[in-house]
Amino acid sequence: MTFLLKVNQALNQFLLSLQPSSVAVAVSGGADSLALTYITAAWAKQHQLPFKAVTVDHGLRPESTEEAQMVHQWLSEKGIEHCILTWTGKKPKTRIEEKAREARYALLTDWCHQEHIPVLLLAHHADDQMETFFLRLARQSGLDGLCAMPTVLYRQGIAFVRPMLSIHHRDCIHYLKEKKLSWVEDPMNESSLYERVRLRMIEPILEKEGLTAEAVCGSIQRLQRVRVCLETLTSDFINNHVTKSEAGYVFVPLDFFNSLPDELKIRVLSSLMNWVKGHSPKLQQLEKILPIFPVKMTLGGCQVVPVKKGFYISKEVSKMEVVTVEANRPMNWEGYEVLVSQRVQLGPLKSVLKVEGIPAAVRASFPAFFDEKGLLWVPHLDYKRKKANIKGKIKLKEKKDDK
Repeated sequence: MTFLLKVNQALNQFLLSLQPSSVAVAVSGGADSLALTYITAAWAKQHQLPFKAVTVDHGLRPESTEEAQMVHQWLSEKGIEHCILTWTGKKPKTRIEEKAREARYALLTDWCHQEHIPVLLLAHHADDQMETFFLRLARQSGLDGLCAMPTVLYRQGIAFVRPMLSIHHRDCIHYLKEKKLSWVEDPMNESSLYERVRLRMIEPILEKEGLTAEAVCGSIQRLQRVRVCLETLTSDFINNHVTKSEAGYVFVPLDFFNSLPDELKIRVLSSLMNWVKGHSPKLQQLEKILPIFPVKMTLGGCQVVPVKKGFYISKEVSKMEVVTVEANRPMNWEGYEVLVSQRVQLGPLKSVLKVEGIPAAVRASFPAFFDEKGLLWVPHLDYKRKKANIKGKIKLKEKKDDK
């Protein structure tokens, strides 16, 4: 099967199923992303789908801006609409690759929202996938990490799709050469300062031992199947046995929790702490506490409060923000959407208001509004100070994992 046919088949598989109103490609100027851009532009034209390309200029090298303009010229000559996004501000001195990746995804996500583009294609290929696997193996990643890059990842409602994970970098080079098309060579791809480059240098040795991209990617696909199975079991347990409260805490019955194998216990805790606080502790942290769990403790901005028949997980009060909420101005706070009729302070309750059956430590994390006279309103306890006129809402934002 030819390279062009492989890419078109992948575009058919993902885009025809997602049925987006428009599509874009993130193009760095390298051979992989340019090949994907040209092929997707033709596919989109054939299917009468609006198409754009977008480049992030990280500004990490003096020539990066010139290269971005060069890509703009190449694509404009082909009639492809192209935008350049610039990463401004102070650049990192350490963990450069990681910080640049975070900035790139944030810029791309915001741009997709602004342009009303629901699907963005990324040009990661099989060689990238193999490198990701080995880098995570070196960090002792668990199953999720060893699943490497997913073909589809949602960030804030935008689908980031990788249609070339079964295709080699060399195939992209061959395609561009055959079409007499230019591309940019990033000198950072040759610098042994970077982990991926050092790993790339030993790939010929790995291949001689049978550790080819095809072999590794085949194993990754099997690991991804196992991950889906475990995620389904985790979700089923939470839906059937865990109580989630609008006050921002969860309750887990101990007998059902103790019946789970360790892997599912870890996944349940990770998912629930992410629901409570918006992020999960590291795998190693959860593995460390599991033999003694549940005990009264704090972890990752959450507190665990054991009771006779189970345990609560709520926000750690000392890690919760206290903020000023302006009248009639919507804002986000600790995972809540907030709108009130007067200027107030918002923070954790931290008081002695009693509710039957809810431990004081959990109750202390409930959202509460204050004014100059003190406690004003605790929506989740149906408490409002006498003669208080405050009106409004505080609602948990819908929480979706990026997968």
